[in-house]
Amino acid sequence: MYGFMVFAFRFSVVTDASPTTGGPVPLPRRNPRLIRRADTAFTFIASHTARPFIVMKKLIAYTLAVIAFWHAANAQNLVTNGGFNTSASGWTTTATSGYFDLFKGNPGGCFVLASPSTPTISQTINGLIPGRSYAILGSYSIEGGVRTNTPSLGIGIDGVFVFQIAQTNFGWFSYGFPYSATSPSITLSIAARINGTSTVYVVDNIVMQPIPSLALQTGESSIVLVWPTNTLGFTLQSATNFDGLNWASVTNTPVIVGTNYTVTLGVSNQVQFFTLKK
Repeated sequence: MYGFMVFAFRFSVVTDASPTTGGPVPLPRRNPRLIRRADTAFTFIASHTARPFIVMKKLIAYTLAVIAFWHAANAQNLVTNGGFNTSASGWTTTATSGYFDLFKGNPGGCFVLASPSTPTISQTINGLIPGRSYAILGSYSIEGGVRTNTPSLGIGIDGVFVFQIAQTNFGWFSYGFPYSATSPSITLSIAARINGTSTVYVVDNIVMQPIPSLALQTGESSIVLVWPTNTLGFTLQSATNFDGLNWASVTNTPVIVGTNYTVTLGVSNQVQFFTLKK
C-alpha cells in the first residue's frame, strides 16, 4: 500500500422542519484540509457535496466516511518505465545521476542515485488534466552514505521539490502524496543528497496516476456511492471501524449510470467506512 485518500463526511440528518423557520434544515459542510503524517501517508478531508437540504420523518444522526485506497498497479500509470524493469529507459539521466541496477529493486531493477553531487533523474509527464488530482507514489531504500534526520531525498515537479524524505533506517519504504495538476505537462524528478546531505538512495516503482474518486449522494432514506467506470477492477468494501482489518465486500451489485458505477444503501445510525479496493 503506497498511500490512501480519505473523504470524510460528517453530518446530521434532522427530522421534520426547522424549529425556527419551519423549513428544511441544511446540512453543514466541511472545508478541504490536507494533513501530512509522519509515515508519509496522507489524508484529505473533502467538502461535503450532498444535497443542500433534506427533510426526514425521524431523527437520524450518523457519521459516514468514504475511503479510496490505491496501489501502484490499480490505475493508469502516467510514468514510463517506473519499475525500471530492464533499464532506465524513459528517464533523463546524466553522468552524475547514478546508475541502473538489475537486481537491487523492489523487486527486480531499480535506479541507484549515487554521485558526489545531487544525483537526479527526471521524466516529462504528459496528458494531465488541469485541476484534476493525481497520486505520486514510489519506493525507496538507503544504499549508503551518511544517514541523517535532514531530508535527503526529494521529489520535484518542474524543478521544485514538493515532497522531501528524511530516512535513517535501512529497508524498503514507500511514499505517496497528492498533486493537483495546473498544466497538461510537467517534469517529474527524483533527487538524492539534497540539502547538503550525502545519503545514497535506490528508487523503484515510480507511479503517477489519477486518484480514484468515490463520491457520496444522500437521499431521504438512502445513500448512493458513485465512482467512475474507468476504474476497472475495484470492489466496494465497507467496515464499521478504521483499523483496516475487517473490511468486507458490499454485496449490492453496482449499477452503471452514465459513466459511473452506483451502489445504493439504506441509511443507518452506525458509523461506516467504505473503500474502493483492488
